[in-house]
Amino acid sequence: MIIPGILEDTFEKVEQKVRLIEDFSPTIQIDVTDDTLIQGKTFLEIEKLGSLRSPSDITIHFMVENPINFINKSNDKNT
Repeated sequence: MIIPGILEDTFEKVEQKVRLIEDFSPTIQIDVTDDTLIQGKTFLEIEKLGSLRSPSDITIHFMVENPINFINKSNDKNT
């Protein structure tokens, strides 16, 4: 299986890309980077992913130095 990855700088662009490919892929990976482990920076408002609805399974690939900080931030918004 090929899993498409999305690497964008805003949540709106991530959502647009998900809509473009969700009918063609059962799984979509969203890449998150903060310019520490690899060059570049994507959207970092992880809590917004909670509102993203798709028939595809969404996975998040954290390419950040301290992923637990982002996971905690996401969980804080869901409580």
